[in-house]
Amino acid sequence: MRNSITFQRHSSTRSQGFTLVELLVVIAIIGVLVALLLPAVQAAREAARRTQCLNQCRQIGLAIHQFHDVSKQLPPSRIDDTFLTWAGVILPYIEQAAIADQIDPLVRFDDQPDVVRLTPIEFYLCPSRVHEDPTVAAFGSPPGIKGDYVSVSSTWFGNAAWGRHFDGAFIYGETFPKSSAVKTSWKSKTNFRRIEDGLSQTIFIAEGSYWMSERASIYDGDDNPGGILGDGEYPAIPYFETPSGATVPVPARSNQRPHPIATSLEDEATWVGSEHPGIVHVVMGDGSGKGLNKDTDILVLEALVTRAGAETFDSPF
Repeated sequence: MRNSITFQRHSSTRSQGFTLVELLVVIAIIGVLVALLLPAVQAAREAARRTQCLNQCRQIGLAIHQFHDVSKQLPPSRIDDTFLTWAGVILPYIEQAAIADQIDPLVRFDDQPDVVRLTPIEFYLCPSRVHEDPTVAAFGSPPGIKGDYVSVSSTWFGNAAWGRHFDGAFIYGETFPKSSAVKTSWKSKTNFRRIEDGLSQTIFIAEGSYWMSERASIYDGDDNPGGILGDGEYPAIPYFETPSGATVPVPARSNQRPHPIATSLEDEATWVGSEHPGIVHVVMGDGSGKGLNKDTDILVLEALVTRAGAETFDSPF
């Protein structure tokens, strides 16, 4: 009787186990399910990151409007060569007053205190882009924080005569006195009244390309002069604006090339781009954030950059 009972118990225990084949089948099914679900999970995460980036763009747009309400001018792409960019100027309006209080806008970027140059600002980093090091030292300048947003300043970048055409909304600023090493004041050259194409039809800020983000600090006005989107051709108007605000005849064309939206991390000397599939986020003059198709025709991009081009085009949003 005891042997019979013992046999039955052992038999019942063995029937509850898995054979090796059954275990392999279960593992295979789990692997297939994970493979099917992983793209959906990744897509959901990217959608969340894209929403966060778009919200940051909207907050930047709001900060720009607050800056304009107070100062009656738009932030410059940079105060002057080697001075701070728009990103440093609007710090008080993105809840970074503690850092902004340490800034002297009439001091060059290289001479700003470490707390200004080296304090990471998550707000300026797109969550879809990976940064191994939040600081960068560009072309001999001291290290400074990276950023994934850039002001859109021009439709082309020349190397003849004055060298630059400032037809965007955020352009080169001006410091005073011009002839002295010690600056006592500065001003921008644009405001809402000069955006003749309409605020809702003009790009103020865009996501910067990987090349742009890696090459210079978002505050460094020497190596971060403002983004370029255009076909490389000279504009229809017969003059362009110099850094001092004067207008001069358009010089002979030399070595122009298109500046489209970057399509990969390897695109060098391309100013605007993102890690979001298919789109790059932009801040329009009315403060809205929008997703701009990366394959938008370059002439449409150019029309969106100019502040007073009077172009007509179909919406790329």
